[in-house]
Amino acid sequence: MNLELITQASLETVGTVQILKNFLPKSFPKKLWAVIMPVLAVGFTLVETYLPSIIGTCILVVCCSQIGYEGILQTLKKLGSIIGSKDVQ
Repeated sequence: MNLELITQASLETVGTVQILKNFLPKSFPKKLWAVIMPVLAVGFTLVETYLPSIIGTCILVVCCSQIGYEGILQTLKKLGSIIGSKDVQ
């Protein structure tokens, strides 16, 4: 089992799904994500396995940036608005 490959393909899959969610309408059928995610996972596994590593690295950086933005910065914005709210005692 290659944990590096699993981690890279997983992060690329999650990051790509998050990027796609920014461009697709909110009404996009949720059941389609159940089809899209495994296809992306297999695709990114093949990219990481057969293409030059620079391609996979670039995809990984973009996807991790998206995950980091949503996971860290958006959370900090929410916390900042809660802390700065006059309703909080």
